[in-house]
Amino acid sequence: MAVLATTATWALKLLGLAWAIGGVYVIITVRNTYGLEVALDTIESALPDDEDEAVADPGRHRWMAVGGVLTTITGVGLVLSNPWVMAPLTLLLIHQLLYARRQDKRVDAANTDEGRQVAAMSASAARAARFSVIVWGVAALLFGNPLGQPFW
Repeated sequence: MAVLATTATWALKLLGLAWAIGGVYVIITVRNTYGLEVALDTIESALPDDEDEAVADPGRHRWMAVGGVLTTITGVGLVLSNPWVMAPLTLLLIHQLLYARRQDKRVDAANTDEGRQVAAMSASAARAARFSVIVWGVAALLFGNPLGQPFW
């Protein structure tokens, strides 16, 4: 059992490193993408027959940036194998569930098929949410609660 726990701990450390790097990447990408979308909306609004919905979604970009920060913090916590990682990991799960709900509401409110496609949660975001649930479960088994007592 000790070998399995050690292997799982090192797997979470490596995953944490990837998550920390990925979180920083998300933050940078969101910042760059939002600037491009605002510029595109500005250009399109100058056209005389502009009937398209706006591309830029400040709320979505804020959600993604917060997700990037939570992912980075969670990744660092996993690398450090700190039992307190359960707090940001739980917040990340809640954040992802709320993001999925937000995007579902935007899909329902969209007027066109294109608007619904733009508003829909991406398949990669849905996979990431499912994967986070698995990581949360493994971390809960290994680290338990912040007092350091595992659940098993």
